[in-house]
Amino acid sequence: MWARNAQGQFLLTPVGEDMNAPIYAALKVARHPQYALGHRDILGALMALGIERETIGDIVIHEDFAAFVCLPELGGYITENFTKAGRVGLVVSAIGLDELPAREEEFTIKTKTVASLRLDAVLSAAFGISRANSAELIINGRVSLNHQVCLRTDKEVTVDSMLSVRGLGRAKLMEINGVSRKSRTFIRIGV
Repeated sequence: MWARNAQGQFLLTPVGEDMNAPIYAALKVARHPQYALGHRDILGALMALGIERETIGDIVIHEDFAAFVCLPELGGYITENFTKAGRVGLVVSAIGLDELPAREEEFTIKTKTVASLRLDAVLSAAFGISRANSAELIINGRVSLNHQVCLRTDKEVTVDSMLSVRGLGRAKLMEINGVSRKSRTFIRIGV
């Protein structure tokens, strides 16, 4: 059983354990500069260690290293056992959460109109799918709103909200630009 904080969010610390224990461990994966490793290489090597995808966060790839967060109980195991990705030797070290590099995301900006700012409508506009298909994705638990799975199709999306759909990608609502004569809302969305 997991504890909830005052806002109702789940904590990763089991009930009865120290609530001041770190929630995440941050790891840096260094490699020789002549070898290029991508997201798939790092993720595949972690999966080969028997680690489940749900226990690690986004993997950020930079020119010289990769970084990610994981559950604290996995930090030591990964540091000791994650020594190779394919034929490339790796050196894994723990870093502070404040040392994690900012993830640079490049978006293609689209200007669209939506009937409302409901999650299913914005999702439909962002990915060019029907509203019925976007509602099905939401109900099946494949959509995250601001990094949390959202099962409500009528959830209102606000500016700077991050949408993530398993299998389709990510989108961010950049701005809301007013209403048309037919009461449709103009939005700019980055995909």
